Amino acid sequence: LVNMKLKPYEAVAKLIKTACAGMGTDELLLTTCIVRYQYIMNFVQPAHIELFSKSIQDRIRSECRAKYRDILLAATNTAWPEG
Repeated sequence: LVNMKLKPYEAVAKLIKTACAGMGTDELLLTTCIVRYQYIMNFVQPAHIELFSKSIQDRIRSECRAKYRDILLAATNTAWPEG
């Protein structure tokens, strides 16, 4: 909680990684992070790349499948377009 005040972008990046870590993906946590922090995603993406050498879109592609993946990618591409 303190990190959300001191380093909010890094904290959200770590939260997204936590949602995808281990066996299976915590879909509720991942969806909540992407939707809740949509307005700062353009700052979270560089923090995520710096911390983990991987974009949020790459993480979504490796962890999610089908329509769920497409919806999350559309949401993240709104804030940080790929290309």
